[in-house]
Amino acid sequence: MSTRAALVIGVISTAFWAAAAPMAVAQSMPVVAEPAAVDPTAPRLRGRPARMPADGALLIECGQSLPLVVTVVDAGGLMIEGVVRRVGDLQPAGFEATYTFAWLPSSRPAVGVYEATMLDPRGQDFSNVQRFEVIEPFERGLPPIASEPSATWSSWASTVESCTTRESRPIPSTQFPTEYFDTVELDAGLSSTASAAQLDQFLFRLRHVEGASEDGGFVPFEEVETTSFVKPANEYCVRVEALNIVTLEAQTYDFVTCAPGIDQHLGIRDVEPTPLALAMDTCVVPPLRFKDQWCTVNAGACDTSAEACEHYTFVCGDVEQDAGLLERASKARASSGCSVGAPAKKLRWLMPLSTAFALFAVLRRRRTGGFLHRGPLPPRRASV
Repeated sequence: MSTRAALVIGVISTAFWAAAAPMAVAQSMPVVAEPAAVDPTAPRLRGRPARMPADGALLIECGQSLPLVVTVVDAGGLMIEGVVRRVGDLQPAGFEATYTFAWLPSSRPAVGVYEATMLDPRGQDFSNVQRFEVIEPFERGLPPIASEPSATWSSWASTVESCTTRESRPIPSTQFPTEYFDTVELDAGLSSTASAAQLDQFLFRLRHVEGASEDGGFVPFEEVETTSFVKPANEYCVRVEALNIVTLEAQTYDFVTCAPGIDQHLGIRDVEPTPLALAMDTCVVPPLRFKDQWCTVNAGACDTSAEACEHYTFVCGDVEQDAGLLERASKARASSGCSVGAPAKKLRWLMPLSTAFALFAVLRRRRTGGFLHRGPLPPRRASV
């Protein structure tokens, strides 16, 4: 074998094994299963990683309000006794709901890593084992927070109405707002230099300064939402309250945070539907109180087609009461090539005639045995 041939064979062999090696490695790697879908209602320890002080409680969030059964064990598998109680109110999170629970150990646990398994009272295992860490206690007192408030005007449709079919069945796709509720939303802009574990020993909420009831329940620090004002004011002010999840004692911070007033309408505001919302091709039959607006918007229906004119008459009244509409309807019928039946009151003279024809048909049928008889009449039966 020549030197050149040996060199070519060596290059081909090297390329083959270089290509085959990744295939062999891939074939020898174990198949990793896709992670199971996480149940959004399953309880989860708050915090990544979850931590609690030795003299505190473990904060748990759950998508349902059923009482939880929490089993906690230390690194050696020894069970730690404790109780679970619900400490937070329902809070909106999109279209879901979140409930806040706290696990309180019966005795002070040692610093270290623990495992928690959560079930509902029926024994359903909600989730996999979750780990958390017990750390040294924090200093007593509220965690420090700061506030940079801001206010924005907000409006949302508080009342909507919809059109219906001719059979009075609502058409959901035709809904339009008829009433708005205007508010000022104050965002307290809370921030804190405290650790997440320290903040998780409290739940927070905003309270109006001028004696109004609190807006919402206690929630974790990062989820404190805006609070609403519905009366004009030169400034909008709130206080911040914190609930200790161990003692369930509520405390108020000693500062007031305010945002300047907004020169906008507040409260309930009535609105009229737009012409587009009342157009015949969108709104078949309007709500009764918007009938006049509907008839005005669709006044040109009789210039389009006989069917549109007939429907306009159905909603707005007898077309014959307006000579102009009657003439336009006749032109629409002629241009569309369709005939529309005369009003019922013009056909009343046909009723006696139709009754006579029906009576004649019955007598003929009795005599001939059927309408299709064409031969001589059958002989009459002799009376006995």
